[in-house]
Amino acid sequence: MAEHNLVFNQSSAEVLDIEVGDYLTYKGELMTINQQPEVTRSHKLDYTIVFEGVRHSLTR
Repeated sequence: MAEHNLVFNQSSAEVLDIEVGDYLTYKGELMTINQQPEVTRSHKLDYTIVFEGVRHSLTR
């Protein structure tokens, strides 16, 4: 099975209010954050946010 996810890299000067369970709709499919976003701190906050499709939930 192939991975079915969307990965976003975001930089911010402030903490983003992103949590497990947050979701978006992409091409009619619900994509959900299932793990805490990875955060790297330097002079700003760099987030790696992974939204996973419903197929990921079925493999669990």
